[in-house]
Amino acid sequence: MCCGHMVSHCPHPIQSLAFPNCSEKWLYNIYYPASGTIINPRPAMIMKTAPDMDNAKAFVDFLFSDEAQQLVADAYLLPGRTDIQCTNRTNVSDIPQLPTDWDAMVPVADETAANLNEICQ
Repeated sequence: MCCGHMVSHCPHPIQSLAFPNCSEKWLYNIYYPASGTIINPRPAMIMKTAPDMDNAKAFVDFLFSDEAQQLVADAYLLPGRTDIQCTNRTNVSDIPQLPTDWDAMVPVADETAANLNEICQ
C-alpha cells in the first residue's frame, strides 16, 4: 500500500463500537501510515481537591493493575503499560509513531487549542 500498511485486523464488529443499534456487523482492518502516527495517551489523574484521596489513589492503582490493563487490552484498546501485550490487536511497539515532544507542546497548548477552536467554528 502506498501510504501505509496494515498492522492489525480487528475481529471485533465495528457496529458494536460505532453503531450499537445496527443489525449489520462489519469487520475492519486498521491501517497506520508508514511515516508514522501519533498515539494520544489517555491520562489518569487525581485532583488536589479530591474529596477522598485514599479511594482516588486506590482507583488509579487499580487502573494500572494487571487485571485492569488486561481488560483494556481485551477491549481492543491500547494498555498504558508496555508489559501487557494485546493478542487481538496491534501493540504500541508495532505501531510506527511520529516523534512527539510533549514538553515542547505544553507551553503552546492553550494557544493551539484556541486557534483550532477558531478554525473549527
